[in-house]
Amino acid sequence: MAWEDLKPVLSCSIVCLGGFSHGCMLSWPAEILPQLTSPNSKLGHIDASLLSWIASVNFLGCMVGSLFSSILYKIASEKVLITSSALFAGLSWLMVGLSTSPIMLCSSRILLGVGNALLMSVIPPYISSIAPPKLSGLLSSMYGLSLGLGLVYSVTAGRYMEWTDMSLLASIPAFVLAFCAPFLVYPEKDDIGAQLSRGLQPACRQLEPVRVGNPGLLLIFLASMFIFSGVCPLSIFGEFLFMDERTFTVSDLVLASNICQVVGGLVGAVAIDKYGRKPVLRAGGWICLLSNILLSLYFSTVKGNNLCPTSPGSVLCWSPFISTCLFFLGFGGGLGGVFWVLLGELVPLKRAGSLIPMVTFYLNLAQFSVIRSFIYVEYVVGLTDIFFIQAGLNFFFLIGQASWLPETRPDRPDSPAPEGHHYGTFMRSQIQVDRYTTASPANSEISDYVLNDTEFVTRVVATNKIKEFTSVELKSDKSRRSSARSSL
Repeated sequence: MAWEDLKPVLSCSIVCLGGFSHGCMLSWPAEILPQLTSPNSKLGHIDASLLSWIASVNFLGCMVGSLFSSILYKIASEKVLITSSALFAGLSWLMVGLSTSPIMLCSSRILLGVGNALLMSVIPPYISSIAPPKLSGLLSSMYGLSLGLGLVYSVTAGRYMEWTDMSLLASIPAFVLAFCAPFLVYPEKDDIGAQLSRGLQPACRQLEPVRVGNPGLLLIFLASMFIFSGVCPLSIFGEFLFMDERTFTVSDLVLASNICQVVGGLVGAVAIDKYGRKPVLRAGGWICLLSNILLSLYFSTVKGNNLCPTSPGSVLCWSPFISTCLFFLGFGGGLGGVFWVLLGELVPLKRAGSLIPMVTFYLNLAQFSVIRSFIYVEYVVGLTDIFFIQAGLNFFFLIGQASWLPETRPDRPDSPAPEGHHYGTFMRSQIQVDRYTTASPANSEISDYVLNDTEFVTRVVATNKIKEFTSVELKSDKSRRSSARSSL
């Protein structure tokens, strides 16, 4: 692969370091909160209410960052936006690691949410704008995949490191992105010649961008299913849901589920360009639906304090572990990865500055609302009904995405040409001729030079448009002899 062909792929890979930072932020409380409540914590005494704010306050920053990104889209280029956002996220991680009080820690987490939300708003459309269509699904899925790797990092590092050191190390990917951002490939709008000169020939193969009537409304629907699929309770409230640790520990479950999300993301990233977005999304939806049903059945059998009713190590006691890992396998390969792909593909470039911040703001608002209210909802409804409702929402999602979501897989290089577009020779006689060839009717000694009727169609691919020139018929030359056939 030539360097010019490799540059867009390398740029897409580097920019996904922003997803790693975001994933670290999301799973940061998993192993860190127990450290903050230990007697040796340098932050002093932290009660349950303050602890919940430390865990969720970053979503308030994400909402602020999403709204702020809509303003920056209008006044800053992608290069400036990515560089400054990555630098801001890196500095925020340093502030988190150096915090000496709960107030400073909460403030640092808010700023971290702002920086990561800015990156989340700009990275998916950036990847979609420069990725070759034959790799667009894979490269766009890398944001969700790197987010999953960030989840694994925080959970794993939190087991063996102090939260200060772990936070300081988490700043490195953001700083690397800030350093590399000025040297990445950026789209040159409305300049197809510049795209071709950068080696983006595959971009010409996608004949027409996918359009939907209401992309903002569709993405709000997908964001709703993202949050209400069950990912919030399973990723945040593991210690509350699975209190019986006689068979497995919650920390092992959290690590295993995050690894399953990464594995699912890898499978989905490979399959998305081969089978299309909708089949991958549908498969992940069915897996999440099945997992929620199994968890609902499990919680219908548990005793008080969510204890497994059978002996430790039985199939029933292992079922929540298996169901949770199965859920994150389907979520990572389905909606958890495809959502970021669609966020970049379905939004027209001219509306990215308004729609994408709106969608990411709603996503963070819904996530914050669910996390803050889950304990109260569970007290009223019960875990059995909660997971049963989530299963119903997953089924509703399957119906909605089947009827609403378009297939966004680009035309493959080996796909047949669309019907009605031809390039070749068309003759209205039985004489087999080419341009400027010698043709002779059967049983005749007369030889004629002819120019046959030929239809030429030229296709010029421009930004979000296809300009088709009408066919031009090249009329046959006058015969060099008086016996030229009038039918040619």
